[in-house]
Amino acid sequence: DPAVTGLPAVLGRIRSAGYLPKPWGETEGQAAQRRETRDLLVRLGTAGFLSSQLMVVTIALYAGSFQGIDPGTRRLLEWVGLGLTLPVYFYSGAPFLRNTVTSLRHGRFNMDALIALGAGAALAYSVWQMLAGGEVYLDTAAMIVTLVLVGRYVEAAVKGRASEAVARLAALARAFGVEMAKG
Repeated sequence: DPAVTGLPAVLGRIRSAGYLPKPWGETEGQAAQRRETRDLLVRLGTAGFLSSQLMVVTIALYAGSFQGIDPGTRRLLEWVGLGLTLPVYFYSGAPFLRNTVTSLRHGRFNMDALIALGAGAALAYSVWQMLAGGEVYLDTAAMIVTLVLVGRYVEAAVKGRASEAVARLAALARAFGVEMAKG
C-alpha cells in the first residue's frame, strides 16, 4: 500500500534480509542470466580441469599406498594435490562461500553452507593429515565443488533457455494480439 510505506522502505527491508534489490526488465533479466551462466561455465571449466589433474595425482598416491612409495615422492604429490585443490575450493567454489557467509550473517543455514562446510572439512582434514603423515582426501574436497557446479551450470542453462522461450512466446502473443485487434 503506497499510503502506508514507500519504495525506499521496501528496498531497505530487502537489503536488510541480505539481498540486493535492483530494477528488473525482460532484457536486463536475460542479460543477468547469461552473465551468471557464463560465470558458472568458467568456474566449472576451471574446476573440471584442475580436478581431473588432481585425480591423476590421487591415483598415484593410492597406487603408491599399495605398491610402496617413498616418503619424499608422497609429500611432493600431496603438495601438488593441495596446489590443485585450493583454486577449485576458493575460486570455483566462491559462489558457495559468498552465499554461506551471507546466509550465516543473517542467521540462516542453506545448501551452499553444506557444500562449503563439507568441502572445507575435507580440505582442512587433508591438510591436517598431510602434516601428521596420514591419508589425504583432497580429491573429495575438489569433487564436491566440481559436481555441484555441474548441477548449478545445467540448472542455469536450462533456466536461461526457458526464460528466453517465455520471452519469445510473450512477444508472439503481443504481436498476435496487435494483429487480431487490427483484423
